[in-house]
Amino acid sequence: MNMVTRKHDFKSGSDVYRFLLDRGSAFVHIDAIDRAFVSGRARRGLARVLKLSGSKESHSREDVAGFHRAIAGWILGAGADIIGDEAEVYPVSPSQDPGREPCIRVLSMVAELHKAGYQRLRIAAGISGNGFYWRCMVTPSDNVSSNGWEPINWGRDVAVYTSVDEDQYFAWTDTHGKTARQLAACFIERFPGLARRAIGRDRAYAGWDIGAL
Repeated sequence: MNMVTRKHDFKSGSDVYRFLLDRGSAFVHIDAIDRAFVSGRARRGLARVLKLSGSKESHSREDVAGFHRAIAGWILGAGADIIGDEAEVYPVSPSQDPGREPCIRVLSMVAELHKAGYQRLRIAAGISGNGFYWRCMVTPSDNVSSNGWEPINWGRDVAVYTSVDEDQYFAWTDTHGKTARQLAACFIERFPGLARRAIGRDRAYAGWDIGAL
């Protein structure tokens, strides 16, 4: 649900703020807020607040709070995606599905590699052709096609994990019980060429990877 302020008066900003307060959470898009600043969308509202604030010699805490809420409503309302009752909620406890745990461990391994400076490492994940297994291809960003997902060259340019191998990651036979960080160290050691090509910053992608987890 997107919410954008349509009016520019004092009440509209206050209404948006109360709406956000009742919902409790919102994703805020900084670029959308910046566009609101540049376009002057909240200018008339701000002028209204300044006019009201200048009409009195002094203001109570409630008055000042009301002005601040109105301004916050205009600003946040310009770039907020509201989390409503329809939002999907994910558990914070570890998965109890033993089949999912190795898959999550692979994604966590990539996140650890990103934190270590290998941010040009990408994943291409999906279901196998027969629909029974999850696959995850790990490759440097220079081997990703224009669609942002599919590898260009296979073979040595791609490390492939399939859930049929469970915790024998990338067909390794000595990784039972290893943590994501330990798997990251193994990846650097066993795929040195891929690791070297993945050195560099890609904060946007690394941030997306953390969000996917």
